Amino acid sequence: MKITNIRLEYQRVWDQFKRLAKPIIAFECWFGLIYLLVLTPAVGWVLNLIVASSGSVAISNHELITFFLSLRGVLFLLLSLTFVIVLVYTEQIGLYIIGASGRFGSKISTLSALREFIFHFPSLLRLGFIQGAILISISLPFIGGLALTRILILGDTDINYYMTSQPWQWWSAIAIASILLITFFLLAAWLYIRWFFAVPSLIFENLSPLKALRKSWQKTHQRFLSYGIPLGLLWLVITTMGFVFAWLIKSFSGLMLANVQLEIRYVLPIVILALGAISVNYFVLAIIGKAIQAFLILEFYSETSPDDFIMLKKRKDFTQVTATKLGIIGWAAVIAFFLATISGGIVHIEGLDFGYQVKITAHRGSSFKSPENTMSALRQAVEDGADYAELDVQTTADGVVVLLHDADLIRISGQNLRIHESTFSEIEDIDIGSWFDTKFKDERIATLDQAIAYSRGRIKLNIELKYNRPDPELAGKVARIISENDFTRECIVTSLDYSALLEIKKILPEVSTGLILFRSAGDVIRIRSDVLSVRAGQATNRLINRAHRQGKQIHVWTINDWNNALTMIERGVDNIITDKPDYLIRLLRVWDGLSNIEKITLMFRNLLLGTDPELLEQL
Repeated sequence: MKITNIRLEYQRVWDQFKRLAKPIIAFECWFGLIYLLVLTPAVGWVLNLIVASSGSVAISNHELITFFLSLRGVLFLLLSLTFVIVLVYTEQIGLYIIGASGRFGSKISTLSALREFIFHFPSLLRLGFIQGAILISISLPFIGGLALTRILILGDTDINYYMTSQPWQWWSAIAIASILLITFFLLAAWLYIRWFFAVPSLIFENLSPLKALRKSWQKTHQRFLSYGIPLGLLWLVITTMGFVFAWLIKSFSGLMLANVQLEIRYVLPIVILALGAISVNYFVLAIIGKAIQAFLILEFYSETSPDDFIMLKKRKDFTQVTATKLGIIGWAAVIAFFLATISGGIVHIEGLDFGYQVKITAHRGSSFKSPENTMSALRQAVEDGADYAELDVQTTADGVVVLLHDADLIRISGQNLRIHESTFSEIEDIDIGSWFDTKFKDERIATLDQAIAYSRGRIKLNIELKYNRPDPELAGKVARIISENDFTRECIVTSLDYSALLEIKKILPEVSTGLILFRSAGDVIRIRSDVLSVRAGQATNRLINRAHRQGKQIHVWTINDWNNALTMIERGVDNIITDKPDYLIRLLRVWDGLSNIEKITLMFRNLLLGTDPELLEQL
């Protein structure tokens, strides 16, 4: 497509957007409410129901692989992808209806657009199901390619060795994986273009999903670039404008906030106005982008199917009188939603508990200053003032429970010895400290018994059961060691393996257990564990509040900067796992020294600009 033609296309759809802006905004507000109040809860309920039918309230980590290889797991993936596709299409239908009626000079009705997507919802479900099945099918060869790359190039050596040392095999695997992923996304983009006209054909011509796909496939033949370039440029401009405008607002607000420190009477209005402007910026640009994309697709559709498009003039659906009362109700609902959000924020602030104390866990000991999972790292954690030290444990070939993270010793000693194939006597004299610093050349592999003996009365332990291989004896051995050392109240046992935690709890009911969540499906709050150990991105306010109501703690990993740490403190997590315990303890001291008003002011300031270490140091 020539540049002149692209410019003309943009000019036509932009003029159309300006003419139809009011009904577009009204529809988007209505759709947003329906999405939040109806569609999202319904989708979540259905997906949780599928998980529950497997006999578990939630499925996490390694169990996900088994689940997704089952019929229920495949259905879960397919329905998840189907719902995502359908949610996108339901919004597009409203924009198509508004755009088509505007082209023919008909009166615009938000009610018509809403009714149209409800009427076609069953057909959209079938269309989304077919497209989801196709996408999953074409992804299988790429998943297989990634698996073969892992097996043939990286072998069975522990992945942490490659991530740390980054030899040529690592970069070869990264290059192949990148090519596979880029190829897959290009293929998915190509399919998206080829499916362009499926939804317009379905709603305007009442075709079945299969016939709509077939027609779209025919009409988009050899048009990938002519359709893809205008849409790509559109979203490049929209995204750039969004980031630039937000950056300008933050920069200007930052200059003002730099002069007011933590004076809440100045900080609060500046932050609220700035965040409001940024939100409106993204909201308006998103509406513009989605509407122009829909109108562009209508332009392409009218060019390839002029006779079918002209037939739309005869449809009575586009001659509805504008529903003024409906619009008033819609805007009232939007205003009510924003007022409820503000009220909820005020209630949240009033309910904040600044009296709780966040605990700090030294990840694998103080692993920033000392070699991980060693007695030196444990001693350093005590010196740094950590509340807990997290230590990884696994068994040797002769059943000794040792402190080690990887499945082999290649990363920390240079020797390619696998732990489960070596006896303790074969590895106990190996230097596992020099890789970190030559001053730790005398560091040797420690046992859990040694760690407990040193930690008693000095520091609590977070004992992570490390299953680099199937090890049916690990949980029982760790439980026995804890019991024999009378250490039940000075430790927590965590793992990615939920069944292992159930075994620990069965043997030692008084020991606290924590499930480490890397990936999950279902309602994790209902999992039987005292602690949920999650990534910072998973630790939302909703998850934390729900966990606390159920008497569970939230631990987050692995945070080494003040910005993320302060966000977690503000949200009310119970424990932060870090490689730098002394660094975060300094932050906690600063936080504890602030008044409640200063804490609230800092929270608002950080919402806009993030944590400023220099400001905190001054405090």
